[in-house]
Amino acid sequence: NYYIKNSIAFTFALVLLLGSIINSYIHYNLDKKALYGHVDKTLSNAVQSTKLLLGESFFQQATTKNSISEQKDYKNTLMLSEYTNDNNNEIEYVYTMIQNQNNIYFTSSSATQAELQSKEITQYYDKYAQSTDALNNIFTNKRTIYEEATDKWGAFRSVLIPFTTKSGDNYIVGADIKIDNIKASLHQTLRDIIFSQLMVLIILIITAFFFIKISKKEIHDIVVLQKKLNEEIDTKTE
Repeated sequence: NYYIKNSIAFTFALVLLLGSIINSYIHYNLDKKALYGHVDKTLSNAVQSTKLLLGESFFQQATTKNSISEQKDYKNTLMLSEYTNDNNNEIEYVYTMIQNQNNIYFTSSSATQAELQSKEITQYYDKYAQSTDALNNIFTNKRTIYEEATDKWGAFRSVLIPFTTKSGDNYIVGADIKIDNIKASLHQTLRDIIFSQLMVLIILIITAFFFIKISKKEIHDIVVLQKKLNEEIDTKTE
């Protein structure tokens, strides 16, 4: 009986543990999918906002090295930076790019507060030396991409969306969110799931403990009753 009781208890505990692990895994992946959906939507919205802020005339004009003056470029930088540096904004950078002779050049970019103070900002027609294959291919396949990449500015999840002006010139509008921010959200999600599953496990274990305790008493009472009945039967048959 002792072996059977312990086997049942061990099996019950194992089932609870496995169920909790599976449930945590499912919830984490659902939350991760929802988070990335939110991130990608935020990135796409940032691209559309960048297009509106700069205006169609900018993209028709910003096609060659000397098309935009330093004053106009700096004004664009401040405008885009005001958008990205908003306290409620998750976006780290927004920027626009063109391709010329297989090289990628910035035509505008936001800057962080630190970059604005140090004057180390990306300027019009600065070459992007760390271009990925996915970025280079956008100009030919015209497909929006979401990618996670690292460059001298950091590690980001980015969206890169191709557009074409009325005059037929191709350009890209991009937006970045720090991967560290995404990881922090995922770690918080994991902590919340683990905590909630621990609470559920504790409640189930306490419930199971009292149930097993009550069941043991009922079994004990039945055994005692059966023993008494057997004794009475034995007495009558003697």
